[in-house]
Amino acid sequence: MCPSSTRIDNIPNPYDFEITGTVDISVPLPPTLYLPTNGSIITISKPAFDWSDVSGAAEYRIQVDTDNNFGSPDIDTTVSLSSYTSIVDLVSGETYYWHVKTKDSFNTWGGWSSSPNFTVILPPADPTGLILTVKSDSKINLNWNDVANNEDGYKVERKPDGGVYEEIQTLGAGANSYSATSLSEKTKYWFRVRAYNIAGNSGYSNEAYATTCPTKIYVSDQNGTMYGDCHVMSSGPDENFSDGEMLYLKRVSSPFSMAIAYIGIDISSISSTATILTARLYMYPQLITGETNVAVRPITSSWSVNTVTWNSRPSRGSEGDWNAFSAYQWYWWDITSYAQSWQSGSTNYGVSLETILSDEPLLKLYTSNVAAYPEYRPYIEFTYQ
Repeated sequence: MCPSSTRIDNIPNPYDFEITGTVDISVPLPPTLYLPTNGSIITISKPAFDWSDVSGAAEYRIQVDTDNNFGSPDIDTTVSLSSYTSIVDLVSGETYYWHVKTKDSFNTWGGWSSSPNFTVILPPADPTGLILTVKSDSKINLNWNDVANNEDGYKVERKPDGGVYEEIQTLGAGANSYSATSLSEKTKYWFRVRAYNIAGNSGYSNEAYATTCPTKIYVSDQNGTMYGDCHVMSSGPDENFSDGEMLYLKRVSSPFSMAIAYIGIDISSISSTATILTARLYMYPQLITGETNVAVRPITSSWSVNTVTWNSRPSRGSEGDWNAFSAYQWYWWDITSYAQSWQSGSTNYGVSLETILSDEPLLKLYTSNVAAYPEYRPYIEFTYQ
């Protein structure tokens, strides 16, 4: 016989209970990005980033990339504050995108913020290797190395020796030369160059200086050298006539008597890079006793202004330009070819002045030593290409 069964209802289950309350299953909000703003220009390679504080944030993650998909970020780091300054040098000329997301205290990451972009533009590199080339009495050429790759142009500055720099010219991108013109003769000028762009100026190039050429060089005695003026006479074959105020020129056939003038011209103040177009020797007569024909000749051997005599006179080349003296006025001889040769490296022995015909009357010319009338000192006048 089977035992009977009895149903028991309404007996409490000790494992049956209810928990009440609110569970937060939300994710952190993304921050609002402040700086750099969208489309901005950044002029430093390590920019600062700033965004809003998010309530409950424990950490932020920032990414910076040239790709708005952030496939290979240049910056990918986490920080506890709502700002970050790059420790990575960003590349000038590149456009970057950036975004930030938030992690809360439950280790939950929120979504990414918006992704504004900015462009890094750094000041250009300093130009290098500035050199100057003197071309004339009023022109100096500048050349430098254009090493920048992001310049908008170049600024050229100049100052006279002892003066203050001032900007004289702005040039376009890629420039590496400039011609400074309308300068004063025999003047020392300093130059420097720098590049510029929207980010600012580069540093300066090296400074360089040069002195413009003279248009006029006065003959000046430099004892012991070939620079100055004097004459020698056959009637005083061992005498030196370098201290007087007049140069003697004459030729008498019978009995023979002759005087020759020597003029040494120091042109070292003319730059070897200048191009001499013309050179003229100017002399003024002190005494004319009749028409005297005088030719210029290049001296071709060494002499000294305060020791040369008739017996030690130097050799001379062929006759060049000549003048017929008959009035009290300035006379000039073309010595361009001689000056060009000296400037090109040939030894500068100077020139002689000699009468042409077999009989020429006495002519006296003022020398560099003339004290009473310094305005009549001999000089050489130059023009340049």
